[in-house]
Amino acid sequence: MTLKGRIINSAYELFSTKGYEKTTIEAIIKKAQCAKGGFYHHFKSKEQILEVIVSNYIDDISKDFKNIVLSDDSFSHKFNAIFMGISQYKLKQLKEWSKVNNVFSFVGNETILRQLEKQFKIVTTNAYFEIISDGKENGTIDVEHPEILAELCTREILWIYEAAGKLIHSDDIKEYEMYEKLLDFIEGIISHSLGLPKGEVKFKEIALSYLQNLREYFLGIKEELR
Repeated sequence: MTLKGRIINSAYELFSTKGYEKTTIEAIIKKAQCAKGGFYHHFKSKEQILEVIVSNYIDDISKDFKNIVLSDDSFSHKFNAIFMGISQYKLKQLKEWSKVNNVFSFVGNETILRQLEKQFKIVTTNAYFEIISDGKENGTIDVEHPEILAELCTREILWIYEAAGKLIHSDDIKEYEMYEKLLDFIEGIISHSLGLPKGEVKFKEIALSYLQNLREYFLGIKEELR
């Protein structure tokens, strides 16, 4: 492994156990077993390592978004594929990238989470903006402000993931029913804004499938610990 790789891996481990704010450059250097000059040859600051962590997470999603946007699929398929792609990627992260997940879920890593959310909003909104603008241009949909609608979609997706996280371990039927009603409401607003018939926007279907997969994943972990 290269020195740069050792530094990044060491930072990953320290961020996931001590938190970003409490991890010092000296601690990273010590764990990576490198000289101070070697560290500063690759990184000017701890913030640059943060940028690499966030970029690694966002870059793969951006590539998937680009493929969706440039595909010859229908407007509805591409529109739903963005949300589906994010959900599949998040599940993959849980199942395969335990180290990354620890970094993002650590209580002391608010700085990383803020940067991640900021970049996520940008790439997701841009993808929706391109799809909506293309749909408007070719006459598939008729909307006045594609940029506002793109921001709305991103905002609602972020809320859906936040709400799903709170429902993972809940057995409260009323909470689940309220979640379903809110998904119906969100789907209705977006469908109406796009001028699409009911059923073409599948946010509710994707969101419920994501929640079910989350529950099955954590149930599996619980069973393994018994």
